[in-house]
Amino acid sequence: MKRIVPAAAVAVAVVVAGWAVLHRGPRAPGVLLISIDTLRRDHVSAYGYDRPTTPTLDLLAEEGALFEWAWSPSSWTLPSHVSALTGLSPSAHQVEGERDRLAEEVATLAQTLDRAGYATAGFTSHVYLDEKYGFSRGFDAYVTRPVQIAEEVSDQAIAWLKAHDRGPFFLFLHYFDPHADYAPPQEYARVFGADPAERSFGEWGFLRQFEDPDTPLPDDVARRVVALYDGEVLYTDAHISRVIETLRRQRRLDDTIVAVFSDHGEEFKEHASFGHGDTLYAEVTRIPLIFRYPRRIPAGTRVRSLASLTDLPGLIASLAGLASDDPRSRGSSAPTPLLEEVVGGGAPPVERRLILETTREGPKRFATLNGRYSYIWPASYARLLDPGAAPHGPVRDWIPVPEALFRMDEDPEQRVNLLDAGGSGASPEAVAAADAERAAVLRYLQEHVRGLRFVCGSSDGRPTRFEGTVQFEAAVSDEPFGFNFGERDEVVPLESGVMGLRSRRYGVHLETGASEKGIVFPRPDGVTRAQIALLRDGAGLFDGVTPIPGPGETMFLGGRDAAGGGCRLEGGVAPLESDREEVSLSAEQIERLKSLGYVE
Repeated sequence: MKRIVPAAAVAVAVVVAGWAVLHRGPRAPGVLLISIDTLRRDHVSAYGYDRPTTPTLDLLAEEGALFEWAWSPSSWTLPSHVSALTGLSPSAHQVEGERDRLAEEVATLAQTLDRAGYATAGFTSHVYLDEKYGFSRGFDAYVTRPVQIAEEVSDQAIAWLKAHDRGPFFLFLHYFDPHADYAPPQEYARVFGADPAERSFGEWGFLRQFEDPDTPLPDDVARRVVALYDGEVLYTDAHISRVIETLRRQRRLDDTIVAVFSDHGEEFKEHASFGHGDTLYAEVTRIPLIFRYPRRIPAGTRVRSLASLTDLPGLIASLAGLASDDPRSRGSSAPTPLLEEVVGGGAPPVERRLILETTREGPKRFATLNGRYSYIWPASYARLLDPGAAPHGPVRDWIPVPEALFRMDEDPEQRVNLLDAGGSGASPEAVAAADAERAAVLRYLQEHVRGLRFVCGSSDGRPTRFEGTVQFEAAVSDEPFGFNFGERDEVVPLESGVMGLRSRRYGVHLETGASEKGIVFPRPDGVTRAQIALLRDGAGLFDGVTPIPGPGETMFLGGRDAAGGGCRLEGGVAPLESDREEVSLSAEQIERLKSLGYVE
């Protein structure tokens, strides 16, 4: 699939690559980066959980910095980890599906440290961390074993540390155990009341029945499931301790930047969903993030600013003393202000906005965060609900995600939607806040999404209605990316076989006033023409077939007035790398993903 991204994103991609000169003090620090897959922030005892699930992480937090408001830019493994190792958002690095490989021109943290003379190694435990996606770049040794457990990851890490006990090092470890299936060793299962005889409660074959939002998770089942999940967390923490103790015995721990994060959390039906990847609520995107480096980070530091996994490469590079003469590397999203708060203790929180996104099971969904509000972009996702009911294929259903606004400083669990306030309606303040967040998503779409933009506007500011259909030669999605550019905008997907079995026709209804309104459609290979039939205030505007514009080009449609009111089709932004090959997964890897519920 061709990928399109603005040139600005390529400049951001060199944020990590630019730190090519290491300004070493007496000793260059080591770097230990630990990812714990599917670890919920609120199941880490350092964040207030009432079960002692993470004594090792708790101690790291006491001796270093705990980020109180850290977020993953996505809610599933692949895009989140690419963001953590490149500093780019998913729409910028464009690794958003099982077939996407990181473009060669996007540098990783491992490449930066490798060029600075570090010995580098990575030991990971999931198909989505495979070298095929570009994760192995910059590593002297990189091993992915999708079925290994925490003990085996730590065994490899300890062996490598013993063999590389001199000089600066970068060690990246990925622990998969808290991910379903939840199957901790018996002694860890028992700690939180799980009965080893009830291990089936943690198996995905059993858990997948709760994917349907209409299927509740009974309290007795939830108790068993969470006990097994917490056992996995405790088991993982115990084996992370072995790696930390190895560094301590080698007298290298205090000279090592230790960073621990989770790629996403897990939903236990707080907002009707189970698992992860489908929605962007806090239980699946707010994550634990802990740094320890006593030479620069005061013990007990609490970072109150919003933080993202995209901050990781910049923070690590800054703490390690890396610098660059390249001016493009100095304008990154947040490392400098966050660094001041991490090492300065008492610095005021940084004002910023984060945008989260996911492409699992359907069109892209978005959420935003600022210091006051969190906003959920209205969308929907597809779920395989009854695979046995259809003889000719799976049965899928569209599950809506309602538009929502939450006061994160007062309602961090996102229980009260300020846009759905019952009979009283949303307050003017909530409406204005939602408008501001919606506008931020649209700006992000304009900057990053590799898509086609269908835009209509009124030249004199009067309310104008545009309606009709847009049909593409090939399927672009079951839904467009964006469909709520205004309060009354609608895009209704209408399947059509007029131009081939894979074509899609969309019913369009746009009402504009003083500002333009539009829709963003994704753009796969093969789409070269669009058939558009439009009415403007009930009168004919355009009815014909037009070629799809190229990147940066605009195709104006008929019926515009002298001041430019009317509709146009925009071609998106320039490609990051147009000839990039797709990732080819082995049969074994595909079966592994099927067993985890990722693919059907």
